[in-house]
Formats: sequence, structure tokens, C-alpha cells
Amino acid sequence: MANGIYKKFKEGLMNKEFDLDTDTINVALLSTGYTANLNTDTTYAASGAQARQIVTAALAGKNITSTPGTFIASDHTFSSVAAGSTVVQIVLYHSAGDLIAYFDTDAGGAISIPTNGGDVVVDWNASGIFTL
Repeated sequence: MANGIYKKFKEGLMNKEFDLDTDTINVALLSTGYTANLNTDTTYAASGAQARQIVTAALAGKNITSTPGTFIASDHTFSSVAAGSTVVQIVLYHSAGDLIAYFDTDAGGAISIPTNGGDVVVDWNASGIFTL
């Protein structure tokens, strides 16, 4: 799979179902076993992503830049993440459960962060999380 935005979320944006800078948007760290389908997956629970969840939290500092229409948020630190898993995927989803975006790679390649009881930091790209 590759990083991307879920199709159903794009449709929801066009129908004014989401407001990224005011709605609660969650970020979840996932282990292996979830195979994202950006065309058909619609909700976090139904997709199987929730079964692979290591930890989740609400994003802070959300905003939309006016040019070129980029979603940004503050970096997030997950404190004291339980040991014994490996983060290989990151999913953004709306508080109502609608899937937004999927990530399995970063600037360094495939995501692979072993958890050891310490913090896990999601350091978003300085140019934004995604652009429409």
C-alpha cells in the first residue's frame, strides 16, 4: 500500500460532511495486519484498522492553509506506549469513525517503530499532512 486519502472521505468533503480544522480528528498507530483499501474502506471499526490499533489520540493544532489547500496539525507525542508492538501504519480518522488518510511510509521509507514503553512521536512533514 502507499500513503493516501480514503475515497469516501474525499466524497464527504465535497458534501460538506467534514470540517477538518474544527471537527475532532484522531490519529492511530497501527501494527501489522491491516491492509488498507483507499477505494473501499470507509469506517475505522469496519476496516479492521481498529483491531490493529496500538494507541490513538485526537490531533491538536489543526488548520487548513489557504495555498495550496493543505491540512496541517501539531506533531503528536504518544506517551509511554506499551512495549511489545511495532508501529507500521498511521491512520487519521474522524471522531464519528470515518477514515481520512493512511500512511505506511515516511521520508525515511517504510514506517517501523518498535514500542518499548517509551514515547512515540508522530512528526508530521513541515509542508503538511496532506494536500488536496
